[in-house]
Amino acid sequence: MVGTSTGPAEIETDAGRCYLKALGNKEGPHALAAEWVGTALADWIGLRTFAVSRLLVAADDEIPLGHGRHAEPGIAIAVRAEAGDSWAGTVDQLSATENVFDVARLIVFDTWVRNCDRYPPDVTTRKPNPENVFLSSRGAKKGKFFLNAFDHTHCFDCGRELGASLAQIDHVKDEGLYGYFPVFRDFMDRSVAENAVARLGTVQRGFVEAIVGEIAPDWQVSSAGRNALINLICERADFVASTVLGKLFPSQ
Repeated sequence: MVGTSTGPAEIETDAGRCYLKALGNKEGPHALAAEWVGTALADWIGLRTFAVSRLLVAADDEIPLGHGRHAEPGIAIAVRAEAGDSWAGTVDQLSATENVFDVARLIVFDTWVRNCDRYPPDVTTRKPNPENVFLSSRGAKKGKFFLNAFDHTHCFDCGRELGASLAQIDHVKDEGLYGYFPVFRDFMDRSVAENAVARLGTVQRGFVEAIVGEIAPDWQVSSAGRNALINLICERADFVASTVLGKLFPSQ
């Protein structure tokens, strides 16, 4: 996780070892907003995620980040560490994963939030990143793992600013399929995908407003950007729910 684009710092807290995603990272403050909202939505749709919380970085804290940067004062995100390792992209690792059929849920989620930072729709424009799938041994049987989804800093508009144009029609009706690593094909379960789609059908605007309302002022997302983000999440839920199964299971 330390090697990810926001260059998190590994720190010790009273809750144990964490990774700190802070202001001053090279992706900018909106990456923290995308991380917070994306992780909340991943948890809501039923994916296993890391526990996240807020942490205030004070002016006199000296916390080095990756890419030669240092944490700036303000609200940061602390991601609780778990034993395990990033997925290397192999079938053998997936075969040892207890919740492997959640790959279908992961694809539905990534497509909903337009997360380009696992497996983008067009690999000629951006490289796949299997390391954004974590294989956690927490609670798993010996020699087994659980699939965790993490690092959601590039949700919604692939790391760009979360601005007023976010909910434009080509974003809402983006036909791309996100998160679909080719090796996932042998582990696809239609019932899991249908469960995730049914969940999308229950999205309530008030629920989304509450999550977006948790974006810290320090993360500098404007009112127009917040409203556009709410609209994108809600409208795209309807679009993906009506289209994604045909893309995942075209012959069924």
